[in-house]
Amino acid sequence: YEFKQIIIMAGYKDNSSQIFSGQIQYTYAGRENTTDTYVVIQSAEGDQAYSEAIVSQTVAAGYTQPDIDTALMKDLEKYGMTAGLRGEYDQTVAPRGKVLFGMHRDEMTCFAKQNNADWRYTGDSVDVVPKDNYINEIILHYDSGLIGTPEQTIGGGINVMCMINPDIKPGTLIHLDNAGINLAGLSNKEIGMNGGHEGSVEQPSPLDIDGEYKVINVSYFGDTRGNSWYQELICIARNEETLLNQSALQAMAVEA
Repeated sequence: YEFKQIIIMAGYKDNSSQIFSGQIQYTYAGRENTTDTYVVIQSAEGDQAYSEAIVSQTVAAGYTQPDIDTALMKDLEKYGMTAGLRGEYDQTVAPRGKVLFGMHRDEMTCFAKQNNADWRYTGDSVDVVPKDNYINEIILHYDSGLIGTPEQTIGGGINVMCMINPDIKPGTLIHLDNAGINLAGLSNKEIGMNGGHEGSVEQPSPLDIDGEYKVINVSYFGDTRGNSWYQELICIARNEETLLNQSALQAMAVEA
C-alpha cells in the first residue's frame, strides 16, 4: 500500500470537503476485543516527493524569484505535484547564477526563507505563502463552532478548539474575541529562576490588538461512531513574528 493515495473528507451537510489527501506510508491491523478490529494507516501529504525528490540544476544570471520557483517545481513533475498557493515575489534580478543541489525539501526551505514565506504540501500541490499573508478569513465564536476557551501559552501560540471546519487550515486568518482568551502566566518556579516575568526566556505569546490570528497548525479529531468531532488550532498574532516552541508543535502532531 505504500504511496497509495488516501483522501479524508469531513464537515457538515452544508460545508463538507477534503481536509487531507496524502500517500500511505504503512498500515497495520489490530484488535480491541473479541468483536472489534481496526486498521491503522500512517500517511503524509507529498510523502514520496518529500522522501525522494532531489534537485540538481543551475539557474543562469538574471533570474528572479519566480524563476527559482519554476525550477524547483520542475523537479516535482514526475511525482504528480503542482504549484499551489503563491504570494507576490520580489522581482529583483540576480547578477549571478545560482546552483540548486540536494534534497528538494531542503532547497524549498531555503527558497521559502529567502522570501519570508512558509511552504507546505497540500494534497497534490505545493503552497508557498508569505508570512504576512493569509489564505482566507473566518470569524470564530460560540455560534460558529468555537469550543471551550482559547488559551494563550508561553511561547507556543494561541490554542483554539472548534468544530471541524474544512475551510480552516494553515494560513487561515481567524477572528477571536480577546476578552474571551485565557491568559497565560509564568509559574512561581519560572519567576524565581528568571528573576521575574520581564527577564524570562519565554514570554506569553502576543495577542493581536484587533483579535486577528493566523493559523499555523491544525489537528483533527473525529469519530463517526462516537462524539469526537473537533479540530485544534495553533495560532499566532497576525502582526507578530513569534518564535514558537518546537515542543508545542510536536506535541500537537503526536496527539493527532
